[in-house]
Amino acid sequence: MAQIQCPNCGGYKVLPEDMGAYSDKNDTRNIVLGLLTLGLWLIVVDIIARFEKPKPVKAGDVVVCRLCGYRWKFDNIQTAPAAANEELIRRGEARLKEERDRFDD
Repeated sequence: MAQIQCPNCGGYKVLPEDMGAYSDKNDTRNIVLGLLTLGLWLIVVDIIARFEKPKPVKAGDVVVCRLCGYRWKFDNIQTAPAAANEELIRRGEARLKEERDRFDD
């Protein structure tokens, strides 16, 4: 379809009358409002995710130690704790702190 030129100003932004007035200002406003709405939804989802309570661990679940990375299948039987390995705990806490610092920036 060939572009139609306005006989008054010479511009090419011409639409049939039944489509209503066309305005770049309306497009810009709609884009800004859409981005603001999206941003607000992302903030709400982030807030909900931060306050979501962790689900309880049940028998048969695979769990992982966030300090040393050890994985095991939880069986609901309380076993005697292993002797604390201070070196693994110190390194794990340092790694978790680095991750928190990296994600908080």
